[in-house]
Amino acid sequence: MGWSQGLCNCCGNCCNCLFVYFCPCWALGKIANHVEDSCCLCSLLALFALPCLVCLERGKMRAKHSIDGGICGDACVGFCCPCCGLAQMMHQMETHAMAIDDKVITSQPKSIRIAETDEESDTDVVCKQPC
Repeated sequence: MGWSQGLCNCCGNCCNCLFVYFCPCWALGKIANHVEDSCCLCSLLALFALPCLVCLERGKMRAKHSIDGGICGDACVGFCCPCCGLAQMMHQMETHAMAIDDKVITSQPKSIRIAETDEESDTDVVCKQPC
């Protein structure tokens, strides 16, 4: 399986493109959070080592989403065009989130048994309410 958006199609979503270009540390933090890394640590380290972190997070995202590729491609993207790589990963993350939102989850309504005592007649009053 491949990426949901091509590397050079980073302007396909202008909001992501601008966000990544002007706030790459924040974007990398959001991506790190998605692949279950420390968003604060990645954002801070991105100030000094953005290409290396793009390479690492790209590899983790490929593994999480079963995307074809390897460390050499990740390194090329991280060192040659990190902003395009970040935009591609942001798009992948949003596409994955939308796919989860589109799944229909159904469940049977539950009921709670609430027993109250009627003080005048000393009998239990049962009320069933859906959760």
